[in-house]
Amino acid sequence: MNFNRTLLGFAHESSLEWPFMECSAVCTCSLRCGNRVAQKGATYAIEVFRTCDGRGWAVRALRDIRRGAFIGEYTGELLSDTEMARSERVDTYFFETRVVGVSELDARLYGNFTRFINHSCRPNAAVAMVIWEAQLEKLNHICIFATENISKGDEITISYGESWWKAKVSKAYLNHQGCWLFFLILL
Repeated sequence: MNFNRTLLGFAHESSLEWPFMECSAVCTCSLRCGNRVAQKGATYAIEVFRTCDGRGWAVRALRDIRRGAFIGEYTGELLSDTEMARSERVDTYFFETRVVGVSELDARLYGNFTRFINHSCRPNAAVAMVIWEAQLEKLNHICIFATENISKGDEITISYGESWWKAKVSKAYLNHQGCWLFFLILL
């Protein structure tokens, strides 16, 4: 995945491998700096809606979103390894973090619209780690950026990644979603 950096947002070759560093309070630039995007919060109108094909909830754009634009930050409850081990935890809304002493971010009970973004084998958005508190380098924000132009009314989707699919999904579902050829190799 390689999409060019614009003043609108994310510009890094690898979504979760390397964090993208935005300007912070220690920078001398203005608050209008093009390298202060995710920290300003979501600015695009979106809608959480119920799908008619049985996939559950989803997110769609209520206006056009340009390629590279910041869509939103994935938020939730920070969980330690001990908390993760509790049997009542259901990992549907988990994201692995790089926060020291914390293993997962759980949006099941506490979160925002980003927890309803579905998987696609042809996603129009990507997940990226973003840092803007220079003094808190280990605090990564999990952010969603458009990887292509998204038209008003289009569903916003990401790839959940290889490890999620290996652990969770049946071959029948993969075939249904058009992911069969790619994920057959993984299973």
